[in-house]
Amino acid sequence: MEYTDLSIAPEKQQISPVTADAIYYVTADSRYHIYHSALPDSLVFIATLRGCGEILLNGETFPLNAGDILLFSSDRVFEYLCTGSNWTFWWFEFRCLETDFLTLPPKTVLSLPLNDAMLYLCRESLESLKLKDSRTASTLLSALLRLLQKEHRETDRPEGTLALFHQADQYIHRNLSAATVQSTARHLNVSERTLLNVFRSLLGISTLEYIRNMKMDMARYLLTTGTAPVGEIALLLGYTDQFAFCKSFVRHFGCSPSEYRKRREDPVRSSAMV
Repeated sequence: MEYTDLSIAPEKQQISPVTADAIYYVTADSRYHIYHSALPDSLVFIATLRGCGEILLNGETFPLNAGDILLFSSDRVFEYLCTGSNWTFWWFEFRCLETDFLTLPPKTVLSLPLNDAMLYLCRESLESLKLKDSRTASTLLSALLRLLQKEHRETDRPEGTLALFHQADQYIHRNLSAATVQSTARHLNVSERTLLNVFRSLLGISTLEYIRNMKMDMARYLLTTGTAPVGEIALLLGYTDQFAFCKSFVRHFGCSPSEYRKRREDPVRSSAMV
């Protein structure tokens, strides 16, 4: 199965700073495998929306998952293919007429998911090129690239990483029972990989570990400051059942929730607790 919505510019024009030559919106399945002719004078920008694929370029492989983008050029034949059950992506072939316009690093997979404004620019650029309005299509593509370059600069800075962590921490605190890695990334409009990089760079742990630790801290607080049954605490923290909660608690603290509560209530034994 393959669905492709595309348009190719009727003639080579020179539009500054970039000229859109071809735009594709593709949804494909595991059978999708394309050999593309060399593009020595052009660049390709690809943004994966769903699923996963690969670019095989001059002996290098660039895996692309949901939320990933890639900018490249090639003076040889190259390949791109779906590596999972499906792959949905935007593909732009263009020429850059201003050498200092592009600041996205080439041949580097970046986790920069397209937000609603960026998706709008993708769709409108394609529709403009279908109407043979290359100038508008190129202007919209230029705006898309500028937005992505701005976002890359912000997330690449240490302060951007710290800001993203604070936003994630706030979301998880406010939605502790329902927060997952996926929901946190979706709320912040970043990929799960970007979120993982943030937590590992700042804390040395994964996003999932951080959420689990936060749940365990809350569980400890509820056990020592209230009388709610263990099963009720499990539900409050979003666990599917009491058994799953107890298993996670034992792994974290080395004893069951009931044992922890009893020890905390015993002033003699509580000194031995961490």
